[in-house]
Amino acid sequence: MSSEPGFLSTIAAGRRLPRPRRETFLRERVSALLDHALDQPLTVVCAPAGYGKTTALADWCRRRDGDGAWLSLDDKDNDPRRFCARLLATIDDLSPSELWMAEQALAGGSDLVETVIPLAVDALGDRRGAAAAVIVLDDYHAIFEEACHQLVVALLDALPPGVRLVLASRTRPPLRLPRRRAAGAAATLDARELAFDLDETGRLLNGRLRLRLERGQVEAIHARVEGWPAGLSLVASLRDATALERFLETPERTPFEIAEYLTEEVLDALPPSTRVFLRRTSPLTRMNGALCAAVLDDPAARQLFDDVRESNVFVIPLDDDWVRYHRLFATLLERDLRRHEPTIVVQLHRRAARWFECEGMTEAAIDHASAAGDGEHAARLLHGSWWPLFAERRYTTIRRTLARMPPDRGRYAPFCDAIDVLCLSLTGGDLRLIARRLEQLDQDRDSPGVAEIVDLLRISPYYGDIERALADGWKIWGRAAGDVDARARYAGKLAIVMWFAGEREAIRREVEPYMRIADRPVVRCWELAALALTAADEDDLETAEQHARDAVAVIEAAGGESSLESHLAYLALGEALRRRGRFAEAHDHVARALRITSRHPSALYHGLALVMHAQLDLSTLDRRAARSRAKAARRIVDRFRDVGVVAERLAAVEDALDLPTHEAVAGSEPTAAERRVLELLPTDLTRRQIAAELRLSVSTVKSHTWRLYRRLGVDTRADAVSIAREQGLV
Repeated sequence: MSSEPGFLSTIAAGRRLPRPRRETFLRERVSALLDHALDQPLTVVCAPAGYGKTTALADWCRRRDGDGAWLSLDDKDNDPRRFCARLLATIDDLSPSELWMAEQALAGGSDLVETVIPLAVDALGDRRGAAAAVIVLDDYHAIFEEACHQLVVALLDALPPGVRLVLASRTRPPLRLPRRRAAGAAATLDARELAFDLDETGRLLNGRLRLRLERGQVEAIHARVEGWPAGLSLVASLRDATALERFLETPERTPFEIAEYLTEEVLDALPPSTRVFLRRTSPLTRMNGALCAAVLDDPAARQLFDDVRESNVFVIPLDDDWVRYHRLFATLLERDLRRHEPTIVVQLHRRAARWFECEGMTEAAIDHASAAGDGEHAARLLHGSWWPLFAERRYTTIRRTLARMPPDRGRYAPFCDAIDVLCLSLTGGDLRLIARRLEQLDQDRDSPGVAEIVDLLRISPYYGDIERALADGWKIWGRAAGDVDARARYAGKLAIVMWFAGEREAIRREVEPYMRIADRPVVRCWELAALALTAADEDDLETAEQHARDAVAVIEAAGGESSLESHLAYLALGEALRRRGRFAEAHDHVARALRITSRHPSALYHGLALVMHAQLDLSTLDRRAARSRAKAARRIVDRFRDVGVVAERLAAVEDALDLPTHEAVAGSEPTAAERRVLELLPTDLTRRQIAAELRLSVSTVKSHTWRLYRRLGVDTRADAVSIAREQGLV
């Protein structure tokens, strides 16, 4: 897998076939069912806990011909970008060195379904004529995030010939299975196929485990557990005949009750030190000898870990020296812990958090600190480790981590709020709500990590308050005086705000000297897009096109061709080409930007894309399309206080269409924003002075004035004031 900087770092775990358990033997019947299922692109092995899904699939994979790749999932994989990264790493096991374009697109923030998965499918290639290549996703029931399911659907729908996907899950995955089965595109194995038959029960107990049971005993055990593999494994752990007889004489029980009963029987037969070890390590989702020794504060725990790992009754091997308890048994063991030693649970989690922190495994450390109720420790850990997660675009992971964190976070509470707002802003959150939260965070600028995040968020035109964004931008710019690196970080965003505000001269004078210093592709893209739009407004179309093409090249080279950050580059290139009369090429780029922004249909960046597409529609004489997009843009734009040049451009489109929308027809009521402008028209204030008084951009004041003229049925400021007085509006 790629080792390029910035690519996700948590992709290796769970990509090895689980080591065979000591009781494993070839189940020809199940292997034949799995072989037959490969006639379809998708196989779903679906059964409750303890039915041997992982064991059967791993044994089948080891014995079959053809390439295979394995991925064990857990709840942390519900971050779509982490899940996609691990999926790519698994596919890379089948097609080494072929996935670099998909990896780059992932790292660059491109859309996972639209861009990353298709590139991964291309890398897999057509494998007809050879034994099918199989990708196994184990423990798929851990996935509940809809965006992750959409990735699997996208992979399935484009799976090339000769490649098969196998899912093991406790629950039926939401992958349109009935439709796929009806189309002959999916096969399923359930608990009935996975349950041991009587012959297999005998081969396990008397053959593999050498228990030397009589035929009647085997039949009784088989009937009692109904072929449930986990139950058989636990029965095999009963070391004396009396315990076995007690089990066979107990009333009918559910599988969970059987597991609970058998676990208690097994635990009672163990040495006290082993039982204590099992229950005190049950809070660990994965463990090795060193971690166990630290959590139990006992060097002897290393040997106990080795003994438990070798017994293979309760544990599932992971990578290297790591194992985890079978989840069903972990639940029972943790119940045993809380029943017998409830007061030490917090201490166990605290020790685990410290150990993971020292080992640099920060995510696990945060989880255990949160489980211990130590919100400040968890928040401090996140404060020291958030940037790699953020750079990997794991916004969902960060927000879920915060949601699980105890509310008492001490001096790091404002930082947690700030990082949550930052992630929310990048996952389609309501930007007006974000703006209000930023107001509150301004009061905590001196708290650790807050100022940098707030400043990054403040310089944005997309809150729909351009004058405020510009004022904040200048303030932040001033604080960074003498700090070339800081100004380079802010230059691109400030230039975009200035373009929205119509401040082209300021872009040239103040910001351009600091451009081209930052090495982050997104920042370079913003800088070049702002320069391109500025040059286009100045009719320097050759320069505008060159800057825009450079912006597109930068973001595409970083794999961000379908990321939200790329929309302005495509709009800038479309604008330059439109003004040069190359409408067909312009349409490709503007339409691409519109597809990208349409994921957030109420956001201002979608409004901007609609306006610029409407301008292109007018240039190509497609008035119907222009009218539709202008109306859609108006619904978005009117939600915001001050949208700068977007309002001016939209007004020009509406004017060209002579669009008598209900909002601005003659005789209609002015909006609240327009009334504020109207109240100042009788004064001697210039348009720029009115903008300063109302804290609006000049472009927004111009747009409001134009719309007032339409409502009042006039063409001049003097006539507008006269009619407004007659109507009692001023």
